[in-house]
Amino acid sequence: MAGGFLAAATQCFPRRGGTETAKVVPLVEDDWILLRTVRLQALRQDPDAFGSTLQRELQFDEQKWRSRLVTSRWFAVFEGEAPCGIVACMPEEGANVVQVLALWVAPQYRGRGVVDELIQAVVASGRRSGIKRLLIWVMEDNGRAKQFYDRLRFRPTGRRSSLDRDPARMALEMALEF
Repeated sequence: MAGGFLAAATQCFPRRGGTETAKVVPLVEDDWILLRTVRLQALRQDPDAFGSTLQRELQFDEQKWRSRLVTSRWFAVFEGEAPCGIVACMPEEGANVVQVLALWVAPQYRGRGVVDELIQAVVASGRRSGIKRLLIWVMEDNGRAKQFYDRLRFRPTGRRSSLDRDPARMALEMALEF
């Protein structure tokens, strides 16, 4: 199942709404520089949104970035030639479930449907592979994100977890059935 999901995301997903120049694209191993650039930008601009840190990921070499693109599925959304968001996901072994590992949209593109399109790309890729459920962890103090996922029909699973780097901060697991 895992290989099927990772291999299934091989097409561009044109955006519904917004400008006609925006598109969601699955990233491949040779896109490691793009991934590194956007991911480090995300960690600089929104450090509290992630379990990792900028200092940690600045230490990654080319092989580590390439490995990320091989072991998990990444999508980037472009507005014209500029990347404006990314999402990473990975299937859970032995289950029809995909876990969202990271999701970020540049501040100037928020509220314009970009996150909807990234999630839709993950769902479409999952459906082609027989995936039935999408899971995501959201920081409990991120009200905007929780409202967004609620609007997309994600529901709390009841699971909570603390952040390794800040045990006082709690994350809430949410699920989308499809």
